[in-house]
Amino acid sequence: MAKNPLPPSTEQLESLKKAIVHRLPYCSGTVELPSGGLVLYYGKGHDTRCIDFSNPDEEDLKHLAEACDVATFGVDDKEVNDDSYRKAGKLNTSQFCTNFNVYESGLLSVIRDSFLEGDSAGREIRPELYKLNVYGPGGFFKAHKDTPRGTEMFGSLVLVLPTVHEGGALILRENEDEWTFDSARTINEHITPTIGYVAFWSDVEHEVKPMVSGYRVTATYNLYYGSAPSPKHEIVNPSLIAFKAAMETALADSTFLPEGGCLAFGLRRAYPLDKNQPDLQQLPLKGGDAVIKQACAQLSLDTTTNLIFHEKATYTSDRPVNTYCELVPSLQNVQVYEDDGYGDVLQDRYRGKRGGVDVRVYWVTDVTKYTSFRTHYQAYGNEPSVAYAYGWGCLLVEIGPRDARGTLGNTEKRWKAVEEEKAHKKAAQQELLRKRHEEKLRKAQEAAENKKKKAEKKTQAEASVQGEQI
Repeated sequence: MAKNPLPPSTEQLESLKKAIVHRLPYCSGTVELPSGGLVLYYGKGHDTRCIDFSNPDEEDLKHLAEACDVATFGVDDKEVNDDSYRKAGKLNTSQFCTNFNVYESGLLSVIRDSFLEGDSAGREIRPELYKLNVYGPGGFFKAHKDTPRGTEMFGSLVLVLPTVHEGGALILRENEDEWTFDSARTINEHITPTIGYVAFWSDVEHEVKPMVSGYRVTATYNLYYGSAPSPKHEIVNPSLIAFKAAMETALADSTFLPEGGCLAFGLRRAYPLDKNQPDLQQLPLKGGDAVIKQACAQLSLDTTTNLIFHEKATYTSDRPVNTYCELVPSLQNVQVYEDDGYGDVLQDRYRGKRGGVDVRVYWVTDVTKYTSFRTHYQAYGNEPSVAYAYGWGCLLVEIGPRDARGTLGNTEKRWKAVEEEKAHKKAAQQELLRKRHEEKLRKAQEAAENKKKKAEKKTQAEASVQGEQI
């Protein structure tokens, strides 16, 4: 890395920022009922009933609500029942079924076109029926986010079955923006019974406003990435075309990072992180994040997903230090002393790079609070305590100098060299330990031999003295 590389101008960074298109985090609308009507079968044990939602009866809906269990919600790894936060009923998939076929409804095509971008654009969607919920008069669910069930889950699909009800609007929030899906109004606008639907990213905050009257009946699907078949035709993505063009313009400009450098893009979407699968490069990116990575890959630019950790000044550095990690760190068993930092641990164990030392970073878009990650470690000062390290998601794009912009594969080569160096050092250390052990063993054997010789000489001397006395 050059000592004083020429940074990109504010205008150059701003042009890249403006080229990033973030679509709405949801899609909604209505879908027709199946040709034979929409029938729900439900029950526990041998007590089974059904409701035809072509013309549901109020008493039937009341019975459905009474047959439900209390709907809980997740807090960390626990299921919590608190009617001050959520008031609704639920049925698990073993307790109900319908004749609605989500594959034949056309909804998955709508969701794919609305959500999947970048490398995920050609993938299938695997819907998994999750729950049936009933919100009666006074029912609600305060603001929350869905619990991620694996890195392959990207969103949720909620079907609102056709019933006459008032209230229960779904509010969606992201950053400072807010959207409302009023299922009661949407369904009632149609003369014939229709199903309302709303699909959204799993990291979008949402809440169900209090019900005024009637029953709001919903079936929820978890949405997962499926297989990735080769598309019969190239998928045209305007977002990808726009950002790629802006990046190509920047790379063609000889004043843009003439000596090379690294661009940073704060991740827009949140992702479930698994410490048992720590490689962030295997994480399926969503929306605009996926577009940035795909465009850079097409331009032969090495792009990695990272967690950035910000440390205050430490014993080894009088300035704040950013460390960029390509692996999900787990610091629970790490001990850090007050004047030291955990940056060395991140660099040694989790493919960490120090900002300004190992890599010079120029930010195009900032990180957001919605992509934060937390891990704790043992801190030692005047007395031991538990401290926390916070990381935020970002993409690092390595740009080569103006005469050789392509950098694809550099990260893999770099870490391969690091691993080879570590292996070499480990082998050298083991060889040194082996030699030390052999030397120690040789000296011990030599000492034992000398001791044996001394004992033999002593025995011979004593025998000689006894012979003279005789």
